[in-house]
Amino acid sequence: MFRERARTLQGLSVTLDVACTTTAFLLAFLLKTYHEQIPLLRSIPSVPWASEQGPARAEYAVLLAASTLAWIQSLKV
Repeated sequence: MFRERARTLQGLSVTLDVACTTTAFLLAFLLKTYHEQIPLLRSIPSVPWASEQGPARAEYAVLLAASTLAWIQSLKV
């Protein structure tokens, strides 16, 4: 019974970790994308994005997938 509960809690922990990491990544991406439209962020200088949004989004999707897989592997102790 205890092992079953421990396995369930570990699975829940991994799921929540991945969800929080993905949410933070997407939030950072959105903040970077809409930097100029958010009044609080206008005063903070940013590095401009490349003129082509498509490839940048694809690169970030690959980065998100790779970091999510690495995170899951690191949590399997």
